Order: sequence, then structure tokens, then C-alpha cells
Amino acid sequence: MRSAYNGTTVKLRRGNGQTTTVRVPKGVKDEQRLKVAGKGHSGPGGNGDLFVTIKVKDHPFFTRDGQNVAVTVPVTVSEAALGATIEVPTLDGNHVNVKIPAGTSSGRRFRVKGKGFTSGSKTGNMIVTVDIELPKTLDDQAKEAVEAFAKATEDFDPRAGLSEKAAE
Repeated sequence: MRSAYNGTTVKLRRGNGQTTTVRVPKGVKDEQRLKVAGKGHSGPGGNGDLFVTIKVKDHPFFTRDGQNVAVTVPVTVSEAALGATIEVPTLDGNHVNVKIPAGTSSGRRFRVKGKGFTSGSKTGNMIVTVDIELPKTLDDQAKEAVEAFAKATEDFDPRAGLSEKAAE
């Protein structure tokens, strides 16, 4: 996926044993066909064109949605509840800071402008989805803190009105 994002050149061995260097442009899509003029089979009218179909491998962290790059990033309960600025890796190998506002729920999406795929003069965005992760185990102090939080927020019901929505 990084090669599709940045563009690259690849050497291909053709059926006749010769190698051809193909420039893969920045922002190329899976299954996109590239035409390499004059590098196909020879015929009475000269050399034909070589057509290369691009196969972009999936990335374990990033996914592509058109020109956009999507990523899901874990955040802690305290980062989501109190707000935080988190560092998120980008497909170009750098990082961006994303501000998570206080009260952010799991699944909320944030747009980082201009960090998607570039194709021609159009550049997509990076869509960051937050996923609240909890520790697998809590020590006594953490458990007491969560119990205190539950007591302090006992009037909040995230499922209020759920039956009415389901009945529509």
C-alpha cells in the first residue's frame, strides 16, 4: 500500500525474457491498468503496448476508501472522557496529532485533511476512527476509581430511548 501511496518503479520480466522498468504513479488503485507504450509483443506494425494490472496489497493498519486513508486508533477511557491529543502514524511514515475532545465515544471519526492518496491534482484525507480500549484486568485502586465514576454518572443512560428508536 505504501508503494501505491508514494508511487514507485518496478522491474518486470516479460515473456521474451527481457526486463522492463514500469513507473507506478502515486495514488494508483488496486486493479488499475497501466499502459507501457511500445513494450508489448512485436508484430508487423512494430512493437505493441504492454498493459500491467496493479495489485495493491492490503496493509495491516491502514485501509483505503477511494482517495481517503482510514485507520482505527485505540484510546483509553480517560483520553475519551477528558480529552487528549494523540499521535497517529500516517501512511507516509510520519505522524500527525489528532485532538480528541472530552466526551468522545468509541467509533467517532476525525478527518485529517490532505493525508490521503494523491491522484492527479486531488488529494484525499485520513479518517481516524477512535476505539476505546479497556485494560483486561483492574487492580483494586483502578476498580475503586471506576466504581466512583459509575456512581458519579449514574444518571447517564446511553440506552435511553433505544426501544423507541427500534420501534420506528
